[in-house]
Amino acid sequence: MNENHAINYARYDHIRPIRWTGEALELLDQRKLPFVVEHVLCGDSDAVAGAIHALTVRGAPAIGIVAAWGVVLAARQVDADDGVAADR
Repeated sequence: MNENHAINYARYDHIRPIRWTGEALELLDQRKLPFVVEHVLCGDSDAVAGAIHALTVRGAPAIGIVAAWGVVLAARQVDADDGVAADR
C-alpha cells in the first residue's frame, strides 16, 4: 500500500460501540452517526430491549452481543430481588 494513503487505525480505536461499565451497558447510538457521537446508558434489561427495538444498535453480531449483556443485567436483577449478592 502506498504510505501516503496508509490508514492510521489507532486513531479510531477509542470509539467503542458497546462498553460494559461494571454496572450498566453503554451503547454507541448508531442512529446519530456519522454526525454525532452519543452513547445510551442501559441499566437494566428493559433498557437494553428498548435500545435494540429503537435501532440504537444495528447489525446482527452487535445485536446478539447487546442482547447477551441484557441477559446479564436481567440475571443481576433477579439476584438482587432474591437478596443474593450480585457481585459474583
